[in-house]
Amino acid sequence: MFSYNTEGIKEQDYTPIPMGEYILEIVTAEEGLTKEHGHQKVTVGYKIAEGPYKDKDVNYHTITFFSDPTAKGAGIAKHYLKSIGEPYEGKIQVSANNWIGKLVRAKVIHEKGTMPNQVFAKVKSVSPFDGKLEANDESVPF
Repeated sequence: MFSYNTEGIKEQDYTPIPMGEYILEIVTAEEGLTKEHGHQKVTVGYKIAEGPYKDKDVNYHTITFFSDPTAKGAGIAKHYLKSIGEPYEGKIQVSANNWIGKLVRAKVIHEKGTMPNQVFAKVKSVSPFDGKLEANDESVPF
């Protein structure tokens, strides 16, 4: 047991960024292994690169590198590498340190957390950043 003084500490009101498309900059990329099957993975942290939410964090996007090329989701890692301009064809060496500072266009959604009323921003999909911002017209279906 230990004592802890909460006087003067303000509770943080975490409100996730709105869902939508953002240009994200990779600020962290940590290599590791998945818990269940021991597959190679990289856990990525981002900052929004521009716009009204510039410098807000979007964290914990995990890219899993399956050893079985026929595994469900195996193509996601290849697509991610291509989207950030890294080698993605054939036998390659993945160095997550090379990812830092790269930009990617990402669709961000909201996902429920494990606590009641907990919602956080999550990267749903990525595509290459082409250096151009697209108009955000929600009336266009996709």
